[in-house]
Amino acid sequence: MNFFIPQSSDQDQMERIYGRIQQRLQRMEYGPFYERVYQLVYRRNGHLLVDTVGDLCPISKETVIAILRNDRGFLICSYSCGAVGGEPIVINEGVVESVTLFDK
Repeated sequence: MNFFIPQSSDQDQMERIYGRIQQRLQRMEYGPFYERVYQLVYRRNGHLLVDTVGDLCPISKETVIAILRNDRGFLICSYSCGAVGGEPIVINEGVVESVTLFDK
């Protein structure tokens, strides 16, 4: 899967948006970031959940804009959870069932 940001019009805009999300999260002391994640399958409260960039997040009920990997695990970002406002949804490595990365 090629990297994308939902509702962006071209590659330059995608990179700008992704860069702004990274900068915002770094100011919140979530950096550094390692991989661009397309899909994350994990367990939460006994349920198997799937977050995919471009789809609705089962937790925030908003479109997933980006999923980033760092030392804490995975950061799921929607508009009000990490991308523009609020904290990202943090998923620890220990509960992750599978990870699908964007193509390099």
